[in-house]
Amino acid sequence: MSSDVSPEFYEHSGSLGNSFTTVLVFGTPVAVVMAAIYSYLLVYVPIVGYVNVLFLGGYVAGTGLALAKLAKIGKSRNAKSLFLLGCLVGAIGLYAAWVFFFKALGGDQLSLTELAMNPQFVWDITKELNKEGWWDGCPTGTAAWIVWGIEALAFIVGCGMLTTSGIDREVYCEQCQSWCEPTAEQNLKITEKFAESLEVEEADDWKHFDILKLPAAETDEYPRFVGEVLQCPDCSETTAIRLTLLTQKEGDNGLEEVSKPIDGIILMPSASEA
Repeated sequence: MSSDVSPEFYEHSGSLGNSFTTVLVFGTPVAVVMAAIYSYLLVYVPIVGYVNVLFLGGYVAGTGLALAKLAKIGKSRNAKSLFLLGCLVGAIGLYAAWVFFFKALGGDQLSLTELAMNPQFVWDITKELNKEGWWDGCPTGTAAWIVWGIEALAFIVGCGMLTTSGIDREVYCEQCQSWCEPTAEQNLKITEKFAESLEVEEADDWKHFDILKLPAAETDEYPRFVGEVLQCPDCSETTAIRLTLLTQKEGDNGLEEVSKPIDGIILMPSASEA
């Protein structure tokens, strides 16, 4: 994997694709179902504290990764729009979580439809819950608002960020209207001269060097780059290299491998340009 051409870095075109349909229309039901699972776990699993944090993390991860997949299916190449769409779906999921939470607490005394269609009613119940709590030792007052605020941020911002991650390290062939796929992999040696030329901790510094001119490395050699070749499955003209830095650190069981994705995907010249 070598090149005589200075590296050119891939940038998304900014096209929205079908993201409004895939993320918003198909992602919202996913968020609502996940919200129902999350809320009923909070009410019916008799463990609180750190376990609730795990439930929250599970919701954000499950919903956010589903939205990321839908973003790629929708062929969106606009990270900012995906973030906003993810935040919107996360906000819908947050409201759904409160609706299902009160339904789980109230049982037959509360109508799911009435709760879902009446935000003011949900807000009024929330204020009452803030005063009294719903289990012994439950935070109330300012402490409760803080906890719920953190939960809201996790739902909204977490889903937004994960939605964007669906296209973060992907390459799209605008000519064929399809995502490039991994086809090969190459290990690259970090030579002493190369290492001395930059601060290894600063990933952006690598963009100033033609990393693809580095010699091949062995699979047991650290540190090293792993270059993954991405290629359009239709025309094979759009080709790019996605880099990961592999290092080692001391762990409980000896040396452990640590991988760090490198910002910036390098475009390779097409056959007609080479």
